[in-house]
Amino acid sequence: MSLRFHEIAEGGHRILNPFTNDKLALLGEVARLRRGTRLLDLCCGKAEMLCQWSLAHGIEGVGVDISDVFLDAARARARELGVTDRVRLKKGDAGAYPAEPGSTSCPAWGRPGSATGWRGRSS
Repeated sequence: MSLRFHEIAEGGHRILNPFTNDKLALLGEVARLRRGTRLLDLCCGKAEMLCQWSLAHGIEGVGVDISDVFLDAARARARELGVTDRVRLKKGDAGAYPAEPGSTSCPAWGRPGSATGWRGRSS
């Protein structure tokens, strides 16, 4: 499947995963996210998880995706939710993205085609 096809097929979805808003909120609660937690969201798509968790739990994070279309939507969503000060979005190959110094790796959530990966508290 080409990237353009994926951008069209997922164009009307905020969460690019068979996940509901309620399940996303529950996962954030179960993970015990709190202010000071830093999340790396590889293949972030429209970064709904990162933006919602930043709003609800005060986390900071970086979302990385290869799609300009999805990153534009992610930036708009971060502005809409008022979390642009805590959410950074970068274009790039998720497989080549280096982990930030001082972070610890811990699986947070995954799906086929996704590599959402580490979370850790800042010092």
